[in-house]
Amino acid sequence: RKIETDPITDILGKRKEKFEKARKILTDPALCAFYFVLNAEKLPILETERAVRLLKKYGIPVGGVLVNRVIPEGAGAFMEKHRAAQAGYLETIRTTFSDLPVTEIPYLDTTQPPIRDVREAALLRYGDPRRTGLFGRRYRFWEYYRDHGYPVGFGGAGGAVISHAME
Repeated sequence: RKIETDPITDILGKRKEKFEKARKILTDPALCAFYFVLNAEKLPILETERAVRLLKKYGIPVGGVLVNRVIPEGAGAFMEKHRAAQAGYLETIRTTFSDLPVTEIPYLDTTQPPIRDVREAALLRYGDPRRTGLFGRRYRFWEYYRDHGYPVGFGGAGGAVISHAME
């Protein structure tokens, strides 16, 4: 007598395979790394520290930290108090994330975001990403999957991710 398979078991088996594939991709530093974007303020530092710790606990690579809206010297008297307060937070960020690359993105006097896509972030941090090390390999994965219609991203309200696409 033929034993029929349970459709729920089939669905769960397929889901398990997808999760295993996702985990394999997310834990492979040649394919994926998370880059966190934060402002130089207390709460974002604490949130980012917690997120980095959790990702590392599960073997998910963290590529670095991008500090947004860093007030430059000479920004005027109005901004000087803010810049002085921010200096302490920047030191905290450098200390807290000393094992990661930390990139400071200046506060610009424009409504255009300083980084519009992964290419600009790569140029800011590493130079031309198509020629430079691990970031270059990640960029090539990002570009390939983006060009083939997969949902890949860089950016977001709470942080940034450069990742291999998942089906």
